[in-house]
Amino acid sequence: MNSFFKEHFFQVFAALLSIVAATWAVYIQFVEVRNAQLIDRVIAEKQLHESQRDLQEIQRKLMDVVDDKLTLSKEELTKLSITNELNDFNSRLDDLTKKTLALRQAINPLKPDEVLTIARLTDEVKALQGEFETLEKATSEKHKEFSASILRELKSSNDATNLILVVLIPLLLNFLYTVWKDFKSERKDETPNK
Repeated sequence: MNSFFKEHFFQVFAALLSIVAATWAVYIQFVEVRNAQLIDRVIAEKQLHESQRDLQEIQRKLMDVVDDKLTLSKEELTKLSITNELNDFNSRLDDLTKKTLALRQAINPLKPDEVLTIARLTDEVKALQGEFETLEKATSEKHKEFSASILRELKSSNDATNLILVVLIPLLLNFLYTVWKDFKSERKDETPNK
């Protein structure tokens, strides 16, 4: 009986040892699969984060380009030239008014020629004031048109940015899904080879 016990003891011990080894192998395999899934998830999240950061960088660059385009617009250059003309016209009008006043004080209005000269100068000053008012109205209208065009450009650039984002986000998500799917299939292909 002693030999029977020894013989079965080794068989029972070998069976227990093989059960423990098999359980350990299954556990190791389970842990490796779980770790691989965890690594896949971390890599996918990292790629998504990088893609979001790249998307934000692209959006910032687009906004910089739009801002640059708005600052160098044709309407702004026109506005600057109109403002310069208006300032020049104002200075000429002030100079002429001062000269007219000085002439009135210097001229003796008792002489008929001098009275006519004063009347002509007064008419010229009134004509210049009429031109000034006309130019001021035209400038005001151009300024309103310029403001309206800037608002249209801003709306257009915002619409374009939104359209680009609407197009890029699904493309980016599709790209990330494809990369994740390819990566996952590569991992499955590598797992049986081990």
